[in-house]
Amino acid sequence: MDNSELAVLMLDWEKKSKELEDLEQRIKDEVMDLKKTVNAGNVRASYYSPRKTFAYQEAGMKCPYEIIQRNTMYPAPVVDWKKVCDEALARVEIAHLSEPSVTIKRIA
Repeated sequence: MDNSELAVLMLDWEKKSKELEDLEQRIKDEVMDLKKTVNAGNVRASYYSPRKTFAYQEAGMKCPYEIIQRNTMYPAPVVDWKKVCDEALARVEIAHLSEPSVTIKRIA
């Protein structure tokens, strides 16, 4: 193979690569609108809903000391802040909300 044939192959790869990227984005957009995982043949487009992270420690620090003590594990003091908040009926704020996402892969 000479340099000009290699160049033709590389340009062909560039064009097809761009087409595949565009197709992938169209599939992701459609699955994002559906808000569910879709299977077709050996291809799966998986939808991942937004994930919430809660500020349990921040809310738990405001709870009564007795509740914190009951939910502390020893020998290394580790506090289960979720249990503290649940027991104290504390209002827990959302610390972070991730963006929904879609991945596409061949499954066979």
